[in-house]
Amino acid sequence: METKRKFGIELEFSSEFDAIKNVIKNVIQKVYGYNKLYIKKGVFKSISGKKWILKEDHSTAAELTAPASSFSDLHNIMKVIKYLKKSAKCKITDKDSMHIHISANNVLSDNLIAA
Repeated sequence: METKRKFGIELEFSSEFDAIKNVIKNVIQKVYGYNKLYIKKGVFKSISGKKWILKEDHSTAAELTAPASSFSDLHNIMKVIKYLKKSAKCKITDKDSMHIHISANNVLSDNLIAA
């Protein structure tokens, strides 16, 4: 059963912004089949309006944020990660990480567990 809960990911790289922006553009176009991907100041925007955002990161060199996604998008997001990991220009070290954010907008406060 497909859930309507959205999630987002952030990927950190030890590669500099300028070194990986074209690699990221090419990978997103390949995975999603976009003929055109608009780029402005690190924002990769498709005709459908989905935005991937590349920005400098203080804990490492760069961070890529995927658009809010549903679980049906997970396969394509995993493909993006796989292709980026294979690229020689996308350096990933042990100081880099991936963050996952999961929407909890319909969770009642009574159901939350405090640690």
